[in-house]
Amino acid sequence: MSQIKNPQQFAAIEYCLQHYFTEEMAPVMKQVKDELNRKQVKELADYQRSPAGILAAANTGMAVSPFDALTHVQLTGKWNSKTVEDYLRMCNTKIQQTPSIQKDLAVMAEEWREAVVKQIGRPKYDALSK
Repeated sequence: MSQIKNPQQFAAIEYCLQHYFTEEMAPVMKQVKDELNRKQVKELADYQRSPAGILAAANTGMAVSPFDALTHVQLTGKWNSKTVEDYLRMCNTKIQQTPSIQKDLAVMAEEWREAVVKQIGRPKYDALSK
């Protein structure tokens, strides 16, 4: 196996990517998660206060379970039925709508590309890129 020709450059780019994710991308993902959680809580509360929610709770008698309402909104609600894939799509959309992140990612991708070209050469890079 061949040795990496420019390990410092790869290490610097990797550090930059990790730091950028922690400082820029993770807060966007947390913001999306917090907004989703807020909407889920509101949706559950709205259902519990609705005539359907009140009647459903009354219908269960003494065996009232808060999970009945939660199960209902998880199955039928707009926000409580979201999956991990939905959350990731929401994060992706938010990130794509942030021009500064798009610009930064383009710069980092170009740096990575240059490092790979230095490592394997332009002809091999072009062949692998097809």
